[in-house]
Amino acid sequence: MIIATPLDIPPIVPDDWEVFWDIWNTNADNLVKTHFTPQHPILRPVPNNSMLGRNDIWIGMDIYQTKDSEKRTLWRSPYIDIRDKLPKMYQQCMDLPFQCVSAIRIVKSLRDFPPHSDDGHDIWRIRAMMYHPWEEQQWVFSLPNTDKVIPLYLPNETNWFSYNDKHCWHGTTYNPDREKLLVIVDGFVPKTLLDKSIKKYKDYTVTTGSFS
Repeated sequence: MIIATPLDIPPIVPDDWEVFWDIWNTNADNLVKTHFTPQHPILRPVPNNSMLGRNDIWIGMDIYQTKDSEKRTLWRSPYIDIRDKLPKMYQQCMDLPFQCVSAIRIVKSLRDFPPHSDDGHDIWRIRAMMYHPWEEQQWVFSLPNTDKVIPLYLPNETNWFSYNDKHCWHGTTYNPDREKLLVIVDGFVPKTLLDKSIKKYKDYTVTTGSFS
């Protein structure tokens, strides 16, 4: 069973990194836990089970939101309108081939995350490793209730990837000297895109057999 794959879409990058870092350093803020989702009985404790009001896990900002985005996200993040300063990046967000997108968020983690599932649902989560100029791989996958991990590897032409949150646990290590920025899209991957990506990037997919 395939449980993770790169996605066959162009990488998301700022028009100008200097402009982006200025926006980020000025506006990114600690995410605040505002909603609670009961923990799945077979899963390890995860950040989604943090106490309401917790704000020491991520720093981030939303670059796209819909009116109902707060109902679908568990953590509150500041919204920053990038359309004037980063018009190409904004347009790329508008053109993403995902369904029912309610928010696009950029985050930087502030701690280690051992492998876990967010809620155990059979959903393909959407992520992009927008900034990670380090050779060491910090994002890993594992199977539920197992210890073996497989690092995330992506082809050069994309920084997007997707994983099934029910069948594939994910985790990441924190290193203050090796910071990374992750794009999180609250939406759904069309089956056509998923199938095309799995076929194109068969050498990069993660399967249950990869852990044998």
